[in-house]
Amino acid sequence: FFEGLCQYFSYLILNNIVYFHCIQGSNRRLLREGVLPEQRAYLSPYVFNDVKSVSDAVEAAGDDFAGIICPSFKWDYGFDQELPTIEFLTYLRRVCDENNAVLICDDVRSSMRLSLAGSWAYLEGCNVEPDLSCLCKGIANGYEMSAVVGNNRLRKAAGTINATGSFWCNAIPFTAAIHTIETLAQNPSIHENMKLLGEKLRSGLNKVAKGCGVEGFRQSGPVQMPYFSFDQERTKPISDRVLIQTFCSYCARLGVWFHPYHTMFLTAAHTDADIESTLSVAEVAFRAVKSLQRDHIASL
Repeated sequence: FFEGLCQYFSYLILNNIVYFHCIQGSNRRLLREGVLPEQRAYLSPYVFNDVKSVSDAVEAAGDDFAGIICPSFKWDYGFDQELPTIEFLTYLRRVCDENNAVLICDDVRSSMRLSLAGSWAYLEGCNVEPDLSCLCKGIANGYEMSAVVGNNRLRKAAGTINATGSFWCNAIPFTAAIHTIETLAQNPSIHENMKLLGEKLRSGLNKVAKGCGVEGFRQSGPVQMPYFSFDQERTKPISDRVLIQTFCSYCARLGVWFHPYHTMFLTAAHTDADIESTLSVAEVAFRAVKSLQRDHIASL
């Protein structure tokens, strides 16, 4: 969807369809069966948070450079998450402005979860604004809703694109989205509380893991959207990541659901009591992980 959107917008505005995306995200999808060579022909991948790789891609594109798609942060499935640096986002904004290109933020997974003003606004000291943002998931608090929002520069082009109206009469998702946005706007403490709970969970898990003697436990990404991994198996195929599978399995048996390979989410429904009970469950799971680590060392 997002790739097609960029193609439409860049053709209408700039008469070309070149754009960039995170090399470890969209690239894997584009290598699957059913994707035509023509669909990959105008795609130039870059490495997240690597200014040089973007500069090289822009230079290679030349006059065909249309825009850059950048996720709100790096959230590749099965990999540690990574927030963008302000220097990186500032460069993306500058190179797009200098080339009359479009900067697009893929805020699908994180929309509304970090900041009502967009996920990049969550970064302290960041004033970079995209020309387009793609929103979904949190925008309607779980109901099926997605939206593309943009600045006035792209309003005319957006008005020339044909869009299906199959779901325009679904009143419930629209109502949920409006209510979600209004509730967040009127209650800034919701975002503050989710961040505080995320910080409590992150520091608590680190403390429990250390107390159990577990080695290499990692947490990455925003505290409201954590991702867990272990140093010993970060580069292994997902099916071979026994430590994180064991940790999540033990937690699930005791009523706490952590995902072994995907971003997770703190919500406004979570409480301090939820975090405390989660840490108690995590201690049982970490002891199982430590047993595996001990057995592995003994077998060497």
